[in-house]
Amino acid sequence: MIKYDFNRTDRIASVVGHNADSLTNGTLYIPSSVEDNGIKYTVTEIADEAFADWKELKRVTIPNTVTHIGNAAFSGCEKLEEAFISNEIEVIPKNAFKGCVNLTNLTLGNKVRIIDEYAFFGCRGLRYVAIPASVTTIGNAAFLGCSSLGKTDFPPNNVSFVTQIGDRAFGDC
Repeated sequence: MIKYDFNRTDRIASVVGHNADSLTNGTLYIPSSVEDNGIKYTVTEIADEAFADWKELKRVTIPNTVTHIGNAAFSGCEKLEEAFISNEIEVIPKNAFKGCVNLTNLTLGNKVRIIDEYAFFGCRGLRYVAIPASVTTIGNAAFLGCSSLGKTDFPPNNVSFVTQIGDRAFGDC
């Protein structure tokens, strides 16, 4: 079961945690809406460290209603292999997927503007990343230690507006 905090005024929900019953074969589907006491809430946020160190998590799909992922939300999920990130996410925050050593399949949404510091640090299973044209900043050590990373695609024809690539952003790749 996923745990939520509810903003009753705006009828939005934030994912704040979990328990083992949330998974089916290691897969987590975060719903776009939930009900509490007969009231429907739109899920718009994943809180800091909401799923950190969840050892059984293998795949996660974040719906397009989610517009914010908190710092270290999935850090230390060592068995995580696939992450499909909402098209509405603009920032991949600090340490978001840090230490997800088996992450091999990553799909970034088309509105991501910032890949923050250490976002994918130590994701040594990551082999390929397509950077969306919306990205302007890749933070310090964002992909540091992604030792299997063999290919990174930026949009063709100079469509990308990346203006900052931080120190060691792709170090030890």
